[in-house]
Amino acid sequence: MKNINVYNLRKLVEGTEFKNLPQMTTQSYHELAIIQGDKGIMIIDDEAVGRVAKSLDETFKLGISEKKDNVIYIMPQYTINIPIKDIIKETECREVSIREFVRKFGSRLESNFKIALKTIDEIGLDSKEYYNEANWLPL
Repeated sequence: MKNINVYNLRKLVEGTEFKNLPQMTTQSYHELAIIQGDKGIMIIDDEAVGRVAKSLDETFKLGISEKKDNVIYIMPQYTINIPIKDIIKETECREVSIREFVRKFGSRLESNFKIALKTIDEIGLDSKEYYNEANWLPL
């Protein structure tokens, strides 16, 4: 089975100095998987929610908030646009199976996972190379 590349956005944001802003952190997306195919680039979070981009030059909008102890922000304080190519170039990456990365417990998450597998096919890759239920034992 092929692995997917998962990028740590929290480390990217926390390692960046933003002009006129205090230390920032990610609001919701801490990691994103980026899967590149001949017909597009799929970007998903650990619930298999995401989108397909046509090129690495497209941007990804990311919610960020001030990093404070004992504070949980419900909504991001700011949003930034990060080119997908910069996420790939500047962010720590790990390779994992799609099965490890995407949570699929519950009907909504299972549906998201099936949509993600279909999207892998739509961007010109073979989803069976990334996940084949017959080849996996239950978690």
